[in-house]
Amino acid sequence: PMGELDGLIGGQHEWIANAAIKGAGALMIADVAEHVPGRVRPRDVDWLNIRVQPVYVLDAETEWPRSMFIPSMRDSNWRETGEEFTLDLHDKALALAQDRVDETYALDAATNVIDTVRTLIESTGESAGALTDSSEATASPRVWSAGTSKLTIINALLDSAGYFALYVDMAGQFRAEPYLTPTQRYLAHTFEDGEASVFAPDFNNGEDLFSVANKILHVTAGDGTTEGLTSVATNTNPDSPYSYANRGRWIVNEDAAQPVEATSQEALDTITARDLVNATATTASRDLNHAPLADIVVNAAVHLTHSDAAIDARHVVTRTTLTVEAGGALALASSTLREVALT
Repeated sequence: PMGELDGLIGGQHEWIANAAIKGAGALMIADVAEHVPGRVRPRDVDWLNIRVQPVYVLDAETEWPRSMFIPSMRDSNWRETGEEFTLDLHDKALALAQDRVDETYALDAATNVIDTVRTLIESTGESAGALTDSSEATASPRVWSAGTSKLTIINALLDSAGYFALYVDMAGQFRAEPYLTPTQRYLAHTFEDGEASVFAPDFNNGEDLFSVANKILHVTAGDGTTEGLTSVATNTNPDSPYSYANRGRWIVNEDAAQPVEATSQEALDTITARDLVNATATTASRDLNHAPLADIVVNAAVHLTHSDAAIDARHVVTRTTLTVEAGGALALASSTLREVALT
């Protein structure tokens, strides 16, 4: 560690669940004459070869690290008090996105997925972090052309094994974990209206009810000697407005005939169940402004209760943003929550 950076004016950090590089943002820095002794002066930093780890300090005993970022200088302006410049930030997954295989990358059938992901991460010079080991292996040979990013290969492999996409956690390490449905995930926080509320009373409430699938069908490709796998997940819950029981007809995913990659029948079933949850859960989302909370990260499960809006349901966090105001003060956070509909 070089130390604590001097001259922070403000900035913003955002995490998006469906982005390949989930964490991004910007910092505004001033290289002013009134340098704080003991801190690192911006002009003394080699911005091409360092990492930035924002840490939110709430009080003398509470600190939240906010991931690990690779900075890039965007622009600078000269003021009467000195130079001010902006740093664009992308989390460490950028290193995997910018490193591409320089020849055809091929894997044999029965190649362990997580071992391969670990090797790919380490080939970029990064530490592999915390990857959940698994016996899942490629069901057939896999090939990627020269020029494919290592992050693309990693996420394709993880998806085929029924894992979440690779992400960088708040401690700054890579994580790869088996997919869990929103109801299986640890409940990170409960947002409740009333006197104890930590979110603003005004919020957006969006719904998209058109063509909500109540049946997901996925297949894998056969190889001439072995039949492909098939998996079906259906919504038959009478309490769900999108189920077969209430719609009276099946609405199947449009890409049902397109083969997907899966390492095993179990992995394919996980992928299919995940896609049914996602297809149904896109029907309602809420944008909240709320107090900064350590456990609000993308893909986290939260519960939202709002009596006037008749909302009382589990949600997942699909986007969250933290803003730093002048002088380093932490402003309200904003998050998009997607309701977990009954399936």
